[in-house]
Formats: sequence, structure tokens, C-alpha cells
Amino acid sequence: MVEEESSAGVPMLVMAWGLVPVLDIASGLWINNDWSELVDADVSDNTVWQNSFYASVATGGLGLVMWGATVFMGPPFGMWFAVNVVLEAVNLYLVYAAEDKYPNNSTNLVNDDGTDASTMSTVFAYGAHGFGLVFSGAAAAAAMSMGGAPEEEYADEYADEEPADEEPVDEEPADDTYGDYYGYY
Repeated sequence: MVEEESSAGVPMLVMAWGLVPVLDIASGLWINNDWSELVDADVSDNTVWQNSFYASVATGGLGLVMWGATVFMGPPFGMWFAVNVVLEAVNLYLVYAAEDKYPNNSTNLVNDDGTDASTMSTVFAYGAHGFGLVFSGAAAAAAMSMGGAPEEEYADEYADEEPADEEPVDEEPADDTYGDYYGYY
């Protein structure tokens, strides 16, 4: 019977994590679409929604690059998932700070078509960054498990082998003319 070799490969959770940066970028673009009028308006401190937009898009862009590096180049880049947990928390705070400054129920901001600014962009941002926070923590744990040391991979392979029978050792050393010279018997 022939044994099949199991390949370690990339955990499915790490592969599925590629959705998180896509959600971050979508969140940032939606925020920018709905709240970009604050930049044009004569409003003091109008950068809160811009900060949220830039942070979301930057986190998503870096996330896509690092996800690709982890998938194709291996475990050293798996630390990004742990870093992304912090970045998602920062993004959640930035959305909260912007929402606190200019809430969704604000009627002073009107879209190009004359309607009030969408409240769904903020809801989507909370959902995307919350999902990214939780999923990044799980992917960080999975990525850390894919970086096993090579000796661990082969330890199981040789652990089942019986130790070879050892030859009995003679009590008296063989006649060695150089043994006395080096102090060995």
C-alpha cells in the first residue's frame, strides 16, 4: 500500500482572509463617495471622514499585498494578520470619531442628486472593519500554525522506526599503537 504525502499548504482561513482587504477598500470608497462633500463645504475640521477614507483604503491596499505575499511566499508574512487586527481597530475608531463629529442623521450634507447622504456607508464601514478585526485574529492564529520548523515535519516520519540493535561493546580496547600517545585507551 502506498502512502500519500500530505502537503502543509496554506490554511483555508488564510486564503479566505483575502476578502477582508476588499471589504476595507470598498468601505473607504463608499465613505469617500458619501462624505466627500464635506471637503468642499465650508465646514471647520472637515478631515474626519477623509481620515477614515484614507485609513480604510491604505489598510485594504496593504492587506492585499501582504495577503498575496503570505499565500505565495509563506509564513514570515503571516505576521501581517496580527498587525491588521490593530489596523482594523484603528479604522473602527476613525469611523466612530467621524460619526461622532458628523452623524449620519445630518441633513446639512446633500449628495449630488439632492438626497441626504447615505447612512449605509457608515453601517457598512462598521460591519466591514468589525468583520476584519475578528477574521484577522483567526487568520493570525492560522498563519502562525503554518510555519512549523522542518525538524517537526520529519520527526513523525522517523518516530515510528524501531531502534537498531546495537553491537555489544568489548570491555578491552583493541591494540592501538596511537592510543597511548593521545591519552585514549
